[in-house]
Amino acid sequence: MAWPEVAARIEDKVFREADKASLAMERKAIQLAPKGASEPGLDKSIHGAATREGLVIRARIVCQSPHGAYLEFGTGPAAGHAQYMPPKGVLRQWIRRVLGIGDEKAIDEAEAAIRWKIYQKGTEPQPFMKPAFDHVAKKWKGRLAAAVKEALRG
Repeated sequence: MAWPEVAARIEDKVFREADKASLAMERKAIQLAPKGASEPGLDKSIHGAATREGLVIRARIVCQSPHGAYLEFGTGPAAGHAQYMPPKGVLRQWIRRVLGIGDEKAIDEAEAAIRWKIYQKGTEPQPFMKPAFDHVAKKWKGRLAAAVKEALRG
């Protein structure tokens, strides 16, 4: 068998494994994502996909939520990052849902207090993306090697 055919088979098998790995990372990140206290729909903003750019194949996972990084890494002095003041309005839905406050004036007061507390103390990290990557990466190395061996066998 000619080398171009072998190389194409290897590339195809590696891409399929990368795609499987990215979807496994997506599932694991959704499973690990903070529930209840986090924004609703966080799990729907997590996506995995394999990409191919020339000879480079990547298994990627992304969180498209605007608050995903704040949840993953934490904020403020408690996490060793610059202080962060949440913008007005972003906590209102959370206050209604989690704290059960419905009165607009009470929501304003609760939001101001929570924003100030976050600014002063920060928030603790709640990692879900990196642990998902680490969980799958351990397994993927072996599967990748097996895919290459299988492609070489024909």
